[in-house]
Amino acid sequence: MSEMSPLKNGKSNSRNARKKKVRYYIGKKQYVPGESDLLCATEHDSFGNGGTKKLYRTGKGSYFLVSEYEGNETKIQLMDEQQAFGFMDEHTACIDTDTYDRIFGIPEKG
Repeated sequence: MSEMSPLKNGKSNSRNARKKKVRYYIGKKQYVPGESDLLCATEHDSFGNGGTKKLYRTGKGSYFLVSEYEGNETKIQLMDEQQAFGFMDEHTACIDTDTYDRIFGIPEKG
């Protein structure tokens, strides 16, 4: 085993050690998936194309959809509450029910 030499003054390079947070800036506001609640995540669209769509709700109650496609293309769409619930209604199997229940309460049985 080789020994690593100590860093000068005992300090580590924390800039490289920390992973950068993903943030999206839209309309002078930032949307941070890592600080938001993931409500619904789906893989593939209705045409079978690869990619993911993730619906988030911020702590302030804003909704945003992150769509990542093959080829590293990412699109962000802001949604109002009606659009967000419409997305979840179209992707019911992909809803994180624990997060949904915590935020909105447990819905009545149908």
